Amino acid sequence: MDFPICSLCVESESLCEKCRKKLADGSITESDASISRVVKKVYEKARATDGADIKKIIETNSFVLIACTEPEKMIGNDMVVKQISKEMGKPVKIIGDSADVRGVVQMLIEPTVLIGIDILYTESGEKLRARIPLGSGMAFHEADVKAAVSGLFRKEIVFARE
Repeated sequence: MDFPICSLCVESESLCEKCRKKLADGSITESDASISRVVKKVYEKARATDGADIKKIIETNSFVLIACTEPEKMIGNDMVVKQISKEMGKPVKIIGDSADVRGVVQMLIEPTVLIGIDILYTESGEKLRARIPLGSGMAFHEADVKAAVSGLFRKEIVFARE
């Protein structure tokens, strides 16, 4: 099982020089480090040996999104995901590292139905517009969904209610 931080840093409470450089240049976050340690601890406690390689971790105020190489390995071990969620104090969503924008947005806004995703070309670059039904609610706060999608796909997203 691989993590965004090195195996030495997963085992200790501090970051090595290489991981500190990654943190400084923005390729990892403090959440990557802390959640990687929680995942490692939970997997060891459950004596689970077969886990997916974690590529990206995004923590918001209302949920944690983990992008990994083989999400079915993490999801298949339901007790591990529940324990990670319990340790973090918020729901954990697992996705594949090659997930598409539409699938991720749909998963995060459930039970609301996603009508469509548009690409908006602006002077400042591309933006995504997710179209959802008027008067529908999302499971998570809109700001958290926006933060997760922009953190994962490096594009700003706005919601349009129709």
